[in-house]
Amino acid sequence: MKNNRVITILLLAVVGFIWYKVFFRVKDSLFAEDVEVVQPNESQDQYKAVKRDTVQLALDYRDPFGETEQRISLGKPEEPKPNPPVVRNQPPKPQFQWPNIEYFGMLRKTTSTDPLAIIGIDGFKHHMRKGEKVYDGVTIKTIGRDSVVIYYQKKSKVFWRN
Repeated sequence: MKNNRVITILLLAVVGFIWYKVFFRVKDSLFAEDVEVVQPNESQDQYKAVKRDTVQLALDYRDPFGETEQRISLGKPEEPKPNPPVVRNQPPKPQFQWPNIEYFGMLRKTTSTDPLAIIGIDGFKHHMRKGEKVYDGVTIKTIGRDSVVIYYQKKSKVFWRN
């Protein structure tokens, strides 16, 4: 406890001394009476005379804000050439393309007249009956033992069993 009191008193003395120095520096800079002016010696400040550069601008370019000269035309004025018609290329119509369809066969109960077709469309197997739709309009029209008729985007096609 005694050690802390000694350190506190010592630190207060250091802070007081610093504030004393700051106060007198501020006072001297604000209320200075004797200001010493240092006169430069002739030997110290020997400057060489510098020759000034003179620049000539070459202003032989066209006026960027419009023509300042008037043009006089002799003879009849030229007729402007008609612009060629613009030909715009039509993007090609997308060609009709069937999805990748495979027919694997059919399943049917002996008593049923509605068979179940096993069809692979773009790598995915589906079990479909006549009239069912998958994806964007793939519809089965007829199912046979060795083939199936599929209707897609207003077109029909027969796919045979693998």
